[in-house]
Amino acid sequence: MIGKKFLFVNRVLSALKGETTSGTVHNEYGLFERWLKKCVPCCRSNYDPTVYISCFQFPKEEGRRNLWLKKINRKDYSPSSKNAVCIKHFSEKFVITEDHAVRDDGSVLTVKRIYPKLTPDAYPSIFPNQPAYLSSDPVSKRKTPSQRRNEMLKRDRKKFTDWCLKDIIKTFDDFLKEFPTKLTKEWVFIVQEDDVLFDKINIFNGQAPQIKVSFKVDRNLSGLLGMAK
Repeated sequence: MIGKKFLFVNRVLSALKGETTSGTVHNEYGLFERWLKKCVPCCRSNYDPTVYISCFQFPKEEGRRNLWLKKINRKDYSPSSKNAVCIKHFSEKFVITEDHAVRDDGSVLTVKRIYPKLTPDAYPSIFPNQPAYLSSDPVSKRKTPSQRRNEMLKRDRKKFTDWCLKDIIKTFDDFLKEFPTKLTKEWVFIVQEDDVLFDKINIFNGQAPQIKVSFKVDRNLSGLLGMAK
């Protein structure tokens, strides 16, 4: 209990000094770090020491680090290891709140993360208390040809699966009701007590009609095929 009171007092003192802190501070990978100082101008999202806001340290990679510095619009600023940017400055597309894993049976397990983490291409882009031109909607990354092909294959497989599910004939009565409507004019449909016949008739001038193909389907939905020689 004493430890909690001490921590709370420290947070209040930090807030009074203008050193805004966060209750859930971690680096860009979602790993818990320590209490850090906010560095975005005009950001007051976590001045309340009782409210927990996730924050992220600056990336160590120079290119991404420079991009973050450019986005927060703070002239001649050099962040230290104690500086961070809160989650409210990142687009939802950059924040990972769930982890996914594929089970042995192919199903997907989804687990809510205790601490969110950022995508590898994340950068701050939302600044509600600053001029509107400083905020931007991140452009979606162009997909590679391989990614587009894989997505097309997934869509095609889904369409085929949906078609197969709709094309299922469950009972003999369903078969009698649905299948004849799909036949063309050259087919003759004959219903008998325990089965049905589908005969394809060829008619030639001056000659008797000939059965070219004949299907027989019984109540168990088993079929026989007959072909004219």
